[in-house]
Amino acid sequence: MNDPEIKAMATITRELEGLEEEQRVNVLLYINTRYGGSAVTSIRPSTQGALQKTAPEEYDTIGDFFDAANPTTESDRVLVVGYWLQVVENAEEFESAAVNKHLKNLGHTVSNITRAFDQAIAKRPRLIIQTSKSGSSKQARKKYKVTREGIKRVNKMLAQSGEIDDDE
Repeated sequence: MNDPEIKAMATITRELEGLEEEQRVNVLLYINTRYGGSAVTSIRPSTQGALQKTAPEEYDTIGDFFDAANPTTESDRVLVVGYWLQVVENAEEFESAAVNKHLKNLGHTVSNITRAFDQAIAKRPRLIIQTSKSGSSKQARKKYKVTREGIKRVNKMLAQSGEIDDDE
């Protein structure tokens, strides 16, 4: 059979079989968001055993999304806005200036945007990676991308926020 869709599904299925459940979910989430699907995560059991669904597109604005994620550190603020740009707005990569602008508009400025990105990059596993740099000075334009672990972290923030709201 020469159907390219069937071949792709067979390849993906074969590759996923060697992974644990959470790893499969992460790969499928990435593939889905990378190729234009909705950014809905799979349905996962919460800590109480109830089913939970996190859908970033449920939020009309970045402000609603940011409020739901409720980031507490500067690096988490950068991560949440980067997630919005990458996953919700489908940006392949993003610049720190765009993140900084959104944070200022939201009233959540960071003291040093470069330092906040560096903190997210320094975490293990990395939450954000630098994908390119144009120019040779310290002020050169850098482009970033949220990693799979960064996506998981934001989804966890949203899930925790949802659990608190359900109890009220």
